[in-house]
Amino acid sequence: MSKNLSRVLVWFFPLLFIQIFVLDPYLLGLKYVPFIYILLFIYIPNNYPKWLVLIIGFFTGFLIDFSNYYGGIHAICCLIICFLRPNILKIIFGDVLNTNDIKIEKESFFNKLKYLSLVVLIHHLFIYLFIVFDLKKSMLILESFFINSLITILICSLIIILTNKK
Repeated sequence: MSKNLSRVLVWFFPLLFIQIFVLDPYLLGLKYVPFIYILLFIYIPNNYPKWLVLIIGFFTGFLIDFSNYYGGIHAICCLIICFLRPNILKIIFGDVLNTNDIKIEKESFFNKLKYLSLVVLIHHLFIYLFIVFDLKKSMLILESFFINSLITILICSLIIILTNKK
């Protein structure tokens, strides 16, 4: 588990640093900024206990919220993703009997892309529902959801391609 922990830490600190200090929407003055820290939830090993995954999710979301003044939205959405993670794995990799046997880094790019896309779509749906929190502004929710999801999926896919060991 210590090898897996070091791999998670190698992803954890750079992704959070880039998300907090480089991809700050206020600093960049942009409306849509990719949330690349979602890659951390993609690469957390499946053999970690659920409580540890939830703690990692909360801590990640809390750091993003604390540094960018989001008020807890990212912490809630990260907890939702971490809670739904076993179900998402079963949806994407349905032919595997035990989700602990899935090694994301050894899966094909297409499977990683499907998994990443579903995680991003769920995460962003909750993010924009909580940010806007007014169904009368449903077009704003949908616009922000689709554009930012697409940007996040593209940037995260590029990161996956560039960091692929094959």
